[in-house]
Amino acid sequence: GHLQAFAEAGLRTLCFAVKRVAKGSLESWLERYREAELLPAGPRADAESSLASELEAELVLVGATAIDDRLQDDVPRTISRLLRAGVSVWMITGDKMETAVT
Repeated sequence: GHLQAFAEAGLRTLCFAVKRVAKGSLESWLERYREAELLPAGPRADAESSLASELEAELVLVGATAIDDRLQDDVPRTISRLLRAGVSVWMITGDKMETAVT
């Protein structure tokens, strides 16, 4: 689809989605989230992630944007200078093979 094509073109994407949540369901969710915030760091992160996944399920995609997000002007020159100075440079960008740039 379009999102795959955007990613393969190296574009940064942002999706917009909506979901109707009944007031009672939201209040219950917020209460559980507030309880999760009081947990120690490890269990808190797991609980918050689980709660976020619960709320983010069954969203309806309403739109997406794709922008060209190029390196800043001086980055290629800086990398070149570092390499000429014998500095090992590793640059990894993107979270998928489609968006990775070397």
